[in-house]
Amino acid sequence: MVVQNPTHLGLPHVFAERFSPEILSDVDPLASLLGEGVPLALGTDGWESGALALDREAR
Repeated sequence: MVVQNPTHLGLPHVFAERFSPEILSDVDPLASLLGEGVPLALGTDGWESGALALDREAR
């Protein structure tokens, strides 16, 4: 099982600064994990709940 912090999903601008477009076009780690059948959970160790973080990032 992999636990992903949902607030990290809202950082595409950081990834765009660090990686070339060629690398970014190949990176979709969550899809890769799910495609291989690895269980995925969303959670955070911060004060904000994962659901709130996802809602904020979706806006």
